[in-house]
Amino acid sequence: MDEPRASGAVGQAYLFGLGSPRGPDRLGWLAAERLSTELAARRDVTVDRLGQPSDLFLHPLTAGDRLLLLDAMRGQGPPGTVMAFSPEELPVEVGSVSSHGIGLAEALALVEALGLCRAGIRILGIEMAPAGAELGETAIERLREEVRRWLAAPAGSPVDQ
Repeated sequence: MDEPRASGAVGQAYLFGLGSPRGPDRLGWLAAERLSTELAARRDVTVDRLGQPSDLFLHPLTAGDRLLLLDAMRGQGPPGTVMAFSPEELPVEVGSVSSHGIGLAEALALVEALGLCRAGIRILGIEMAPAGAELGETAIERLREEVRRWLAAPAGSPVDQ
């Protein structure tokens, strides 16, 4: 994953793992940690872990940037299932209930209202196991595939929508 993005791309790509360091909500952090090593050589990608969706505003986001969020989810499939969403496709409960304070849907609505990340926003949800947070190799490989597709696609393409 150390190849640069397509030459026509503008701005920075941000990959943020949402969650916390412990408990079932740590899947986004675990995924970001695993992927950050593989993406370390890329200057066009910033990888970070965020405790809540509003923490993304601590980064210098611009209109030309792209955003990929990794977050734990519940009730969308067997543990380890990875599902991709656009902000409009987020499950309804994501907008109203969040352990992150301001919900993900609200934070993304604010990003849109401010005109940030117009080059695309994508969310990868990772299904939690009932007993806790584990990130198996199958889930990691699916995340790698999705990140590769996202990075290779032109900014603003359907993979970002």
